[in-house]
Amino acid sequence: MPKPINREHFWDNVDKTTSNNCWIWTGVIVRKYGRFRGKPAHRIAWELEFGSVPNDILVCHECDNPPCVNPDHLFLGTTKDNAIDRSLKDRNRDQYGEKNSMSILTKEEVSEIFTSSLPQIRLAEIYKISPMAVSMIKLGKTWRHVTSSLERP
Repeated sequence: MPKPINREHFWDNVDKTTSNNCWIWTGVIVRKYGRFRGKPAHRIAWELEFGSVPNDILVCHECDNPPCVNPDHLFLGTTKDNAIDRSLKDRNRDQYGEKNSMSILTKEEVSEIFTSSLPQIRLAEIYKISPMAVSMIKLGKTWRHVTSSLERP
């Protein structure tokens, strides 16, 4: 059985002073979302405030701010509910590059990778991505919106 969450320790990792009333997670961030003990911080915030959430249900952001853990900004939904919410807020378009929540590179880093003459293995180490990701950038298969205007080395 997992160890219970210490509420005080959890909330010590939150900045509640933002102007938009988002409570920003200041602990570990993975792909723009807070993490606490291996779980999404916003999910834990919901559970601390309202109780447990079934595994097949998501804790979604009304504010569309991934590091926000303000329970008033969260709602429960299915994957379909989350997709509908995204569509209603017109967040379906332009979900490539840095706008994609899964992105770990910036446009500047992609430009550096694309124009670099360093070995791909070394670039993967520097940018903490896979050699395959470097190769896909170099081949123009990913991040085309950035690399199409650059000159190859």
